[in-house]
Amino acid sequence: MTDVHPTSQPGAIDPARVRSIWDKVTRTKDNLAQEDIHASLLSIIQAMRLFISTPMLKKDRQLLTEEIDGLLYRLISDNTFKQTFGPVSFPVDREYQTVIDFFKNLAEAERGSPKVVMDEADTLYKQGQVEEAVQAVQALIPDYPLDLDLHQSVGESLLRWERYEDAQAVLEVLLDQHENTVAILNLLAIALKKQKRFQEAIERYKEALKLAPQDEGLYYNLAVTLAENRELATAKKVLGLALNIRPKFPQAQKLLETIDQALEKTQGIRRY
Repeated sequence: MTDVHPTSQPGAIDPARVRSIWDKVTRTKDNLAQEDIHASLLSIIQAMRLFISTPMLKKDRQLLTEEIDGLLYRLISDNTFKQTFGPVSFPVDREYQTVIDFFKNLAEAERGSPKVVMDEADTLYKQGQVEEAVQAVQALIPDYPLDLDLHQSVGESLLRWERYEDAQAVLEVLLDQHENTVAILNLLAIALKKQKRFQEAIERYKEALKLAPQDEGLYYNLAVTLAENRELATAKKVLGLALNIRPKFPQAQKLLETIDQALEKTQGIRRY
């Protein structure tokens, strides 16, 4: 593949941008070693995109060109890549921008499954590109308006990424549509609790328990929320209900011990 000059106007050499390209090259190698083809595709596109817009020394450009060329051919020669996208080849005189467009078209052609988008979003999040990850999963909802299980997965991802307000927004809309109302109420309560909106979370747990009164996990989650809201006596009663359903419930037993200790300490202070 021939060397490609930056598409932007010549500017001062920025060592930090050059290092960033090397980081993305290294990440692509790691992704290939882990046989994560979608992550490899994403990271090599990022590397090429930054490469063609970054002024650099001739020596760096030559070394990076060799590295990127090698990774491109490793990628299209990979068996998993071939199984996913089919056999691929492109002339050696292609410019990187053309290759970027080519790879993006491949990814789009295979993007029939939302799982690909979810996987790519996870990769973006792990790479610190949180906003890009959030936007990617949020875009799935209007694209797949009837796939309510997918909407739930989006909410769960947003919770896992600590985007609690975004998760709440998705789950509140889903609440009136999804048949598994208990699971959605539980997730919504978690999103509210993480925002320290304890009373709202408590109400959601109570709604869920009306639908699933024998779910010891819901009682435990409610007790945790009550304890965080300093309602220790009520939390203790709720834990008793959880342990009545499942006597050997280690997390509930441990929390009960912690609450008992806190209550004893409080009572001791009051007596003093």
